[in-house]
Amino acid sequence: MYWLGPILMLIFVIFAFRKTKGMYPWTWFQGKKSGFKAWHFLPKSQILRFGDGRPVIEGKTLTVSTESVSIRMCSWGMHASVDLWDALRYAPDLILTRVLVKGSVTCEPDKLVGTSRTCLKIYSDLQPIFVKWALQIIKSKLPRENTTLHVCLDDLLEMPDFIPMYRTTAGVAGSGTLLESCLRGICNKVCMPVASMLDWGDIFNSLIPMTTRKERKQLIQMLREAGVLGL
Repeated sequence: MYWLGPILMLIFVIFAFRKTKGMYPWTWFQGKKSGFKAWHFLPKSQILRFGDGRPVIEGKTLTVSTESVSIRMCSWGMHASVDLWDALRYAPDLILTRVLVKGSVTCEPDKLVGTSRTCLKIYSDLQPIFVKWALQIIKSKLPRENTTLHVCLDDLLEMPDFIPMYRTTAGVAGSGTLLESCLRGICNKVCMPVASMLDWGDIFNSLIPMTTRKERKQLIQMLREAGVLGL
């Protein structure tokens, strides 16, 4: 059993590395060599925010200069997340892209940043999938005695376009619970995206911690059925 100690130590090191970098060591070393494949959400305009203004186009690489400013997380550089769930927490809208990040890459548990980001694929029609999944999560977590909201959610999930239900749902989702705030936020984002003060990331940042592994797998399966590769 002399080998048990080194094996347990190796396992500990691997998971400690993953917690620190947000990926396993072999993924990190491969990324350092050929770039990190990751996920990034765009605004509906598919134009970079924060005054950049450059359009994101499939197959095109966007870079930032490091002549006067060095790469810095959340401040300067091309950001993305290796994990889809981390990317959702930062989503300004639900335009999903598969990207390749290179150049002086710095990693944190939920995101990374580099000098260049190549857009490999744009998935621009996934909002109904993310919205349906979010509504299903809200419905599964709401107390059964809240029958009014359950009826509204049943109607929303059965409708291909739930905008006509907005007034009814927004009217009853007002008691201030986190789930009801998420529901109100979803309705606002779908029906009044310009007026909404929330990003989608704000909504999913509240919802994701409530979900189980099984519920997350349901969204992954829905995205795979929609043709999203790399999950």
